[in-house]
Amino acid sequence: MRLPRHGLRRVFLLGRPRSGKTTVIKSFLHLYPGRLWGFYTEEVCESGRRLGFDVVTTEGQRVPLARRGAPGPKVGPYGVDISALNEVVAPLLRQAPVKALLVIDELGKMELKSREFIGAVEAILASNRPLLATLGQGRLSLLKAWRQLPQSLYLLVDEFTRDGLPQRLVAEFERPGVLVALEGIDGSGKTTLARALAEHLIARGKDVVLTQEPTTGIYGQKLRQLLGEGRASAEELLFLFLKDRQEHVKETILPALWAGKIVITDRYYFSTLAYQGAQGFSLEDLTLINQAIAPCPDLVFVLHLPLEKVPLRIRHRQRLESFEKDQGFLHQVERIFSRIKGDYIVHLAASQSPDELLARVLAELKAGGIL
Repeated sequence: MRLPRHGLRRVFLLGRPRSGKTTVIKSFLHLYPGRLWGFYTEEVCESGRRLGFDVVTTEGQRVPLARRGAPGPKVGPYGVDISALNEVVAPLLRQAPVKALLVIDELGKMELKSREFIGAVEAILASNRPLLATLGQGRLSLLKAWRQLPQSLYLLVDEFTRDGLPQRLVAEFERPGVLVALEGIDGSGKTTLARALAEHLIARGKDVVLTQEPTTGIYGQKLRQLLGEGRASAEELLFLFLKDRQEHVKETILPALWAGKIVITDRYYFSTLAYQGAQGFSLEDLTLINQAIAPCPDLVFVLHLPLEKVPLRIRHRQRLESFEKDQGFLHQVERIFSRIKGDYIVHLAASQSPDELLARVLAELKAGGIL
């Protein structure tokens, strides 16, 4: 298993009941090329009526978890089979091979009726082992605590994200290639830096894919048109950015990563956090949905340019988009960019020369073991 270099080792899937979390898990189990260990939960139905749930392990064992009207601790109309959790599921988790990716579907109200199960999960979390788990809803203190763990990634499962999530998840745990994103306000020099970095790496024999957002695809073209005209609503722009990113990930980024290439993208989902966040959208919601459709980069370089220098940098452009003329809006964008934190986030002063910026980026790539 080759984990990405961003340091996140635990992935939790969030979503409403019947949003498709288990469907995503089962698809992932078929796609993932490495060793897996754990279980998923499957509905038991008869004549279209749900009777309960079974636990199905990655080793092929099936045991009852809960049945409608059965004895045992109650969750809604279902009685939970504590013996299955204590005698099968908890021991299974404790016996996980060292190099296996752990899969738990789910961490929910039924499973938390077992102290043995809770102990096994807490041991896994304390070990910082790579983990993919679905996290149920509810106000239980453990569920709340598990929604706020450090070094963890939380992804939203819904109708918009569900279909692409299995492949996107594979890239979170098995990534032969490298993903580098360059971010910053317009005029900060990220496009120039992206090209210089790609040329430098190609000249040294590296297999590089240089790409950008918005893309030149159907959604990207529509975005550029609407941004130039300045007549689209904030909701319409956000939808197009997300659709363009979905297509970008599926058609360009994931194939290149699986082929072992270095992907350099001029803008990525951090731009959506900054620009759409400055338009009033929730940063938490933007993060959840964007990370659900796009793999986290190995490194992100955020370029910061004093706003008073922006007009000089972009004066040669034939047409300015409406937001490029709004200093107040750009101030909000820059403020959000400056607050983006993480072990894989590197903030750079864009006032440095192109050669100085390239040298700094190369040094960070080497320090991170990417070069």
